[in-house]
Amino acid sequence: MMYLDHLVINSADVEKTVNFYRDLFNCSVERWNEFIQGSVKFPSIRISESFIIDVFPPEMWASEKYVENNHNINHFCLASTPEHWRDINDYIAENSIKIEKGPDEFWGARGNGMSIFVKDPEGNTVEIRKYE
Repeated sequence: MMYLDHLVINSADVEKTVNFYRDLFNCSVERWNEFIQGSVKFPSIRISESFIIDVFPPEMWASEKYVENNHNINHFCLASTPEHWRDINDYIAENSIKIEKGPDEFWGARGNGMSIFVKDPEGNTVEIRKYE
């Protein structure tokens, strides 16, 4: 069986992007101090035991052709428990984060689930889903 291990986001403002995901999903940031000190090239956001989001600063991608037309990802989907879904929606409402689409039912890895779509600080679309 395969599973999503990590996702890489190219970010013009690493701190803002890291804070967005950390606060939205109430999760931890790994290697932040090492990144600030310059001993590692990028920090990671721990979404689950088996999935992280790496946030690459401009020096890792600006001179490459990773970002064309200013879109580095179409969207990605993170599934949550129904309990965490409520917390996420509360956070979105309290912080005036615009829901781009949804809530509505969409197809995913485990069949149909309820999803909302938001934009992160870099303009990437994040689908947030719950399965019953």
